[in-house]
Amino acid sequence: MDWDVHKSAPARAALAETLGSLRGLGVPLDRGALVPYARLAERTAALDLDQLDGIDDPLELAERALLLTLLLEPALMALRRMAQENESARRHGGGRP
Repeated sequence: MDWDVHKSAPARAALAETLGSLRGLGVPLDRGALVPYARLAERTAALDLDQLDGIDDPLELAERALLLTLLLEPALMALRRMAQENESARRHGGGRP
């Protein structure tokens, strides 16, 4: 993806560990399978940083970035789960509860 990420970034290790676990369980994901997810992550990162636009105070900026990281991430995962449920119902039928 030609991203500028430090070689010791914790996310690198987390990604490698997760991919290794998947591989060990017989679910290898190659580059082609990950690129669409990486593109979504790029767009999400841009939206994240858009939330910080216009904040000039460094302390307020750091606080907002931390809050968005800690609190928005679970909301994004919840949205993903709901979208998966919706897509599964769309593809495989099933009525609404």
